Amino acid sequence: MIAISDLEAGYGPLHVLFGITTSYQREAITAIVGPNGSGKSTLLKTIFGLTKVFRGQITFDGRDITGRPPHQISRLGIAYLPQTDNVFANLTVRENIAMATYGMRKEEAAERVEEVKSFLPVIERYWNRKAGSLSGGERQMVAMGMALIRRPKVMLFDEPTANLSPKFAKIVLEQIVRLRDDLRITVLLVEQNALRALEHGDRAQLLVSGQLVYDGPARDLLENRELGRLYLGLRS
Repeated sequence: MIAISDLEAGYGPLHVLFGITTSYQREAITAIVGPNGSGKSTLLKTIFGLTKVFRGQITFDGRDITGRPPHQISRLGIAYLPQTDNVFANLTVRENIAMATYGMRKEEAAERVEEVKSFLPVIERYWNRKAGSLSGGERQMVAMGMALIRRPKVMLFDEPTANLSPKFAKIVLEQIVRLRDDLRITVLLVEQNALRALEHGDRAQLLVSGQLVYDGPARDLLENRELGRLYLGLRS
């Protein structure tokens, strides 16, 4: 679905990613893990058009999207959910969801909203509350709902469980698994808690200093004691 070839990218003159060549399968969760500063978030941002590409190519369903602006990439069916500032804090949940329907016909928007409320019934519980008054986990649910309004084919999650309680982290990850299983959405999941990510992923990528050092089944990385000990803080 997404193919990356010899990618180098970063910010301004700063190179963060070096020689990334990989591809992402349809309807699978790829857990992207690695030490702090390894380029995990930069990889997602580069796919979504938020960084500078120095070299290489990114294609989506065979179409070159290298360097395209985020609004064009979004329209093609890719959604990006940042770790913070992913909702309008001063608006109610209803208003946030309505913002995501911008440009749709009234009937289409109403249909999409009902789809999202059916998939994430927890949203209706907070319907008239300001998004800024919600907990971090609740805001993640709202952000997920806003992204689903557009019926994306791919969702890019950047640290969705950061600073969440264990209870809400579990809920958020369960919903991400449902995106794959029930809606057949392809998921790229950047997660600092490597063990949690690998337990939920079909496939794993380990980034170190902007380079891919592992790209394969998530279970195999979990069982690789050397890589886990050196880069992920997993006990051997």
